[in-house]
Amino acid sequence: MYNFLNDNSIYVVLVVALINWFGLFVYLMRTESKLNRLEKQYSSNNLKSKGKNE
Repeated sequence: MYNFLNDNSIYVVLVVALINWFGLFVYLMRTESKLNRLEKQYSSNNLKSKGKNE
């Protein structure tokens, strides 16, 4: 196993880089969905408060 990792170190680097990119992608997608949910909640609360003031 050690010989394989030593001889093919570029594949180890590639796998680590792909894992990092995938993790970043998942993090950004989750953050975007949370932000969209907050924007919808804010806009619906803002519309409700405008309706009460008028």
